[in-house]
Amino acid sequence: MYWRRNLYVLWTALFFGMMATTLIMPFLPLYVEELGVTDQDAVALWSALLFSGNFLMQAVFSPLWGSLADRYGRKLMALRSFLSVAVFNYLMSYTTSVWQLLLARILMGCLSGFIAASVAIVATGTPDEHLGYALGLLQTGQVAGTVVGPLVGGFLGEVMSFRTLFRVTGGMVFLSFLLVLLLVKETFVRSPQSSSGGLLADMKLVGTNLGLLQMFVVLLLAQFSIQIVEPILTVYVKSLQPDAEHLTLMVGIIFAATGLANVLASPFLGRRGDSVGHGRLLFLTLLGAGIFYLPQALVRSPWQLLLLRALLGIFLGGIIPCANALTGTLVAPELRGRAYGITSSAVALGNLVGPLAGGALASLFGLRSIFLVTGLLLVADAFWVRHTGGACSLPPKAAPGTRAEHATSPTPR
Repeated sequence: MYWRRNLYVLWTALFFGMMATTLIMPFLPLYVEELGVTDQDAVALWSALLFSGNFLMQAVFSPLWGSLADRYGRKLMALRSFLSVAVFNYLMSYTTSVWQLLLARILMGCLSGFIAASVAIVATGTPDEHLGYALGLLQTGQVAGTVVGPLVGGFLGEVMSFRTLFRVTGGMVFLSFLLVLLLVKETFVRSPQSSSGGLLADMKLVGTNLGLLQMFVVLLLAQFSIQIVEPILTVYVKSLQPDAEHLTLMVGIIFAATGLANVLASPFLGRRGDSVGHGRLLFLTLLGAGIFYLPQALVRSPWQLLLLRALLGIFLGGIIPCANALTGTLVAPELRGRAYGITSSAVALGNLVGPLAGGALASLFGLRSIFLVTGLLLVADAFWVRHTGGACSLPPKAAPGTRAEHATSPTPR
């Protein structure tokens, strides 16, 4: 069936899309300086606005695009998003002021959402017995692109200008657009139930469906736990070994170890969820992530931190595919675009809140408090999902007609 081809094409599209959008991230502060901002405090402020403004708009607009995906097709929304991101990255190469750059980043955030659209295509077209494996494999494309992006950006930044780098970024995302346009097949039949009713209806959908609310919190917290260490990891590693040579290389290896473990574990854990139940595996991966987060506050060397971050990456590799698979069982097929649009907002909020929370905790309670707080949140979330019914009460393998049935029984059993 064409679901396998869709999966492999979308994996490639997400890989290039995420590699392109992350390769420019380390150089945004330098580009801000090139645009005329010289005061270092101002550079830091503008850099924070450029990051957070994009993620905030993603969080606000993702439910809208998810609703339109149910009404007009998920492939169409994926194409819209890839093309928009490609165009705005290209336009950023022509900005002459930091205000123009911020405006372009905000508009790109409003129109992005190719991850949610890709997940919806795979979740809708994949047979139930392969859903966990497919979503786990799809996640590896996203994570692999995120890991490789800064490395590629570091190399390209040595041989080309920042403006040329933005144009290369736009070209990479446009390649993803062409792959989806030419190779992804979607059989879409609009249902009369697919009309959203707007933001209030989306909020009501989350508020009346305990399982969907839990998946929103799970995905928000998973992304939060990844992003919260972004502002402080370099400082933390330096505090463990003040005289370390090649500090940035060591930090890069620690970041890469988490991402690599995530990539290797996601397909296996997704397939495992297909057999033992995604709810059960979600509980175990949340609990494991929390357990391996806590001792990071107690390490005494960068190598201890490296080992714990790699083990953490394994469990994080199971959280997102399990949560995405469960999301697909919690609503009727014709509402799945809305559901993944809503959970995409959760991921964007995690991207937004994580670095802010990391900086605040570090300044108020010290660097080690970040690992303790995040670990406890993950453990608490695991037991909340486990003991309040909701998603974890779903059977390991649903019968072909049960997805819509779950959607009509949103309260916990």
